[in-house]
Amino acid sequence: MKSRTFIFAVLLLLALTYSKQSQAQNPIQSDAQNGYVQVNNYAGVINPNTFGYRIHLYGYNIHVPNWSLSVKVEGQIRNSEGKILDPSKLKMKFNYISPEPSFEQIGTTNAPVPLSQSVNYLFTNSKYPLFTTSAYNYKQIFFSLDLHVEGGAYLEALKSWQEYFMNVIFQVRNQSGQIITEAPHFVRLQIQPSGTPPSGPTYSIQLIGGAASGILEFAKPQDFLSGIQQIYPSGLSVISSTPYQLQVRTLTSDFIANSLTVPVSTVGLQLKSASSTKQGTVTLSSINQTIINNETSTGSQARLYDIRYFTQPNDLRLLKAIPENYQTTLMYTITPQ
Repeated sequence: MKSRTFIFAVLLLLALTYSKQSQAQNPIQSDAQNGYVQVNNYAGVINPNTFGYRIHLYGYNIHVPNWSLSVKVEGQIRNSEGKILDPSKLKMKFNYISPEPSFEQIGTTNAPVPLSQSVNYLFTNSKYPLFTTSAYNYKQIFFSLDLHVEGGAYLEALKSWQEYFMNVIFQVRNQSGQIITEAPHFVRLQIQPSGTPPSGPTYSIQLIGGAASGILEFAKPQDFLSGIQQIYPSGLSVISSTPYQLQVRTLTSDFIANSLTVPVSTVGLQLKSASSTKQGTVTLSSINQTIINNETSTGSQARLYDIRYFTQPNDLRLLKAIPENYQTTLMYTITPQ
């Protein structure tokens, strides 16, 4: 059992700038179609064409190379009874693209991508640019995607005649990672499985609310001298039917802004549980670190942790950094013990 891990990612932004520059409007727009999913057994479901996302290009000689398509769940997936569906139980998968490009032209596959409240990329650095020519001033690309709902005993606790509501944001980003167009997608889910739920351990981990995209912002010069912190109360939710540990790492060794970097070790992370009195603190690293160890089972209820990001006073690495918005992605892992 100890070899199993359950993972959740969060985007962390380090803003070393006093003001955010506005972007000129790009003649690229998008829209999304709403969907409906019914889960009627404990094996889960693959619901075809749940998501429809269309990119519109208006104007002559548009050319956007190395663009990316990202997606994130906006807010909690809940119903009117207050029951919450963990987005890590969901995966998105391309069904088809119309009229072009092909998966090969983009340089990607239609492998399933887990959903979360942080940014997840469906593909990055497309080899097929977004473009129009001097002869044509309009073009569109339509993406149809399936939704995979994971099967398991966890569905029993979510069983309800009341629909769950999920908001998903599709975002097109340029080669610098800037959003050039985005659109929301609304999905209703009916979870009413029949039969007997399977037996076995239950695990869930997710970021809640604003914690899904952590931000540390240096708003004035004094912030560099005294250090700053950002706290997300009850920002991490964990469900584990067995004892467990929590680990965390960054996917890159630096915060990155185009070609600029700041070491991730300039930021510390603390998790603190009000219910179990457990807490742990680490300096961020791309090496997996245990931040909570020998934690007891939560049963079927979620255990919430406060998340605190912070920097040290007078860190020369931050003082010397060029003002910009730097980012990395954190990976939280729950491992049974």
